[in-house]
Amino acid sequence: MPSKPSREEKRRHPSDRRGARQGVGWCDDAVMGKFKSAKRPAVPQSQQGLSRREAVHGLCVVTGAAGALCLNATSSGCKKEEPPTGPDMPLPPAPEPARDNLGSQARTRGLESLRAAIDFLWRQQADDGGIPSRVYEVLKSGQSTTPLVLLTLLQVPAEVVPIDEARANRAMDNLLRRLDRRGAIGFEREIPDYPCYATSMALSCAATMQRAQWKQNWAPAIAWLESQQFKAERGWDGHPALGGWGMGSEAPRVPPEPGHVDLSMTRRCLEALHSCGYERDSSAFLLARDFVLRCQGPRGGFIYSPVLARLNKGEKLDGTPMGYGSATTDGLLALLALGYPPNHPEVLRGVEVLRTMHQPHENPGIGRKIFQAFREALKGYYRAGASCVFHILGGPVGWRDAMVTAIADEQRSDGSWLNKNRLQNEDDPLVATTHSVLALSKALSGGGG
Repeated sequence: MPSKPSREEKRRHPSDRRGARQGVGWCDDAVMGKFKSAKRPAVPQSQQGLSRREAVHGLCVVTGAAGALCLNATSSGCKKEEPPTGPDMPLPPAPEPARDNLGSQARTRGLESLRAAIDFLWRQQADDGGIPSRVYEVLKSGQSTTPLVLLTLLQVPAEVVPIDEARANRAMDNLLRRLDRRGAIGFEREIPDYPCYATSMALSCAATMQRAQWKQNWAPAIAWLESQQFKAERGWDGHPALGGWGMGSEAPRVPPEPGHVDLSMTRRCLEALHSCGYERDSSAFLLARDFVLRCQGPRGGFIYSPVLARLNKGEKLDGTPMGYGSATTDGLLALLALGYPPNHPEVLRGVEVLRTMHQPHENPGIGRKIFQAFREALKGYYRAGASCVFHILGGPVGWRDAMVTAIADEQRSDGSWLNKNRLQNEDDPLVATTHSVLALSKALSGGGG
């Protein structure tokens, strides 16, 4: 574990609200070298502010303690020098989010659309149980698309559309067969198929279904995901990649080249580990917390990567990239997976930004110049993430009706969707339809708002 931070380190810690609002969280290398995390002490059950629950977060199911709130610093052992905005900071009881009821006409239309879409996805299942792409060569093995589709279908509430258990078990058998000797999925071909993404979602599927001996069968996947985190002991101390995850590599990366490291991959790895019982005070989560907060800007929105500035697509303010829609949904879902309660200041800042910028027809907040096309290209991904966030934390007034209408209007006669923009794989009906199913299922089911 890293050593306890000094007074100066705490002052500049990215989870300190003053620093975050002044832009310290934008990953200046000189500042990054000073960040350390101290392990939070355990809190007695009697002082836990939130009960154990299951929460579906984005494209992954997250199960576990929502987090013990440190309500009494003396009796619980919390120390005053802890960063003031960690997930275990003292908080008042969280109010219930305002309800945003779905109109009967939109509900009927949404259910019809969702059922047709689910039928389309199951029709793509191959004889071996996999669910491969028929568009992109790198996705045709089904290594990443099978867990993407299966996890989405597992998250549709049974009262909305029950899961087809026989087909789900065939898909799960396919994923288990794909685990290699390292515990990873995604390295079957010369070009890797998003290994961290595929492995983390497959692990979340296993934790959701909880079939016989699933913990033993999937233990290698947990170990492999942990090995892919950028850690100080492998030379990444002081680097903006510290604590995050990238695409995944056969051997853990060492300096100087981190490769592609981003908030999206990190979020999915965190959700998978949380679904397997990782708590907020685990070493992996303490390290990841700093990475996630480095992606949060002074206004509360999130950027995509603190490592590769050119990947950040948000509008700029005085030359600084601001948060935008899809990245902000990833950031909020990552914070929830890390154990941040819904009424935590950092969560509240982020969701308020998301509610303000939300548009159901595009990925909002993206710059109008060279990144303009990503407003359309990431539309489905944004809808899925935003619906998950608003389902848990509450959204802008009328978001459910608007989301259902926007998605249903674009459905094709075979039950699928297709984004004509090719930049982000959403021109593959399998990918676009999976995003739409997740967004519809959250908009149609009860929840926060």
